[in-house]
Amino acid sequence: INNGLNPELVLDGSLSAQKVRIGIGANLVPDPFWESGFDMWRPLDNSSAITIRERANALSAATCPSTRVVRYSSSTAMGVSMFTHTEVHTSEPGGIPVVAGEKYKVSFDYCRGNAGTTSNLNVSIYYYTQTGTAVSDTPISINLSTATEGVWTNASGEVTVPAAAIKMRAYILGVNHIGTVEFCNLAIMKMVDGSLVVNGSITANELAANSI
Repeated sequence: INNGLNPELVLDGSLSAQKVRIGIGANLVPDPFWESGFDMWRPLDNSSAITIRERANALSAATCPSTRVVRYSSSTAMGVSMFTHTEVHTSEPGGIPVVAGEKYKVSFDYCRGNAGTTSNLNVSIYYYTQTGTAVSDTPISINLSTATEGVWTNASGEVTVPAAAIKMRAYILGVNHIGTVEFCNLAIMKMVDGSLVVNGSITANELAANSI
């Protein structure tokens, strides 16, 4: 809820929801539109196959859902990947602060290029402990060989932070990538558990008309 209700008018504990996104501008991915190029990202495997493209030069530009996209393109099978960072990646290892047990929704938009594109496009979350030990989870895995060519599609998944983790980073990997795929709008949103809102579950002394 972003400035939607006056807390003085709503009774304590009178609102509930199964999943609630919290915060204004709650996407935790730094520079999700690549306004600073790859400064806040770290191209890792086969970085020469990774480019940033403006919407006008993107696949299916008329329906592209972002001002800027990243393209993975290769004529031979290879792993193509990059990490997100919280600062310029050359100066620190980066990572979004987390607490064990927290839940996050991960989402992005992708578009398959030519018919010869045959790989899995994975969005994984790497969690790091105080000692640097890492474990990962993959909430999104797209089989590009069966994806519709030239159609921008949204995909999402949820993750739960494991025990001892203190930070996380997103990792976008094209597995044995051949062909062209573009993606954009990577988002990591913190979520809060609660009860489902049902008829009669919201009570208050005063509510403005159409406020809920």
